[in-house]
Amino acid sequence: MKGGVDDELTLSAYVTIALLEYPLPVTHPTVRNALFCLETASKDLGNVYTKALMAYAFTVAGKKEKRAVLLKSLDEQAIHEDGSIHWRRTQDPEDKGPVPSFHFRPRAASAEVEMTSYA
Repeated sequence: MKGGVDDELTLSAYVTIALLEYPLPVTHPTVRNALFCLETASKDLGNVYTKALMAYAFTVAGKKEKRAVLLKSLDEQAIHEDGSIHWRRTQDPEDKGPVPSFHFRPRAASAEVEMTSYA
C-alpha cells in the first residue's frame, strides 16, 4: 500500500481485497460487513488513491453498480496526456524537489503506478 494514505478506510479496503482474493466468499460475515462499511463510506471520497482501491475492491466483490459510480468519478479526475490515462495524488509525499542530473528519478511515483493499476 504505497498511496501514502494511512486512514482506516484505505486499510479496510486493502484488507477486504485480501480477504476476497484469499478467497472468502462475499457471503462470509467478515467480508459482508467489510463491504457494507466500504459501501457506506464510498459516498464521500476525496482521495483518488482510496477511490481507486475501493473501485478495485468492489470489482473483486462483483459489486458492479458501486464500481461504476467510482470509475465514473475516477474518470472525471483522470489525466489524459500523450495517448495515455493516469491519476496523480493531490499531495505527493515523495516529491523532494529538483534532482541532480546524476540521480535517477522515475517519471511516476510508485503510488501513482499502483493507483492507476487499481483503476
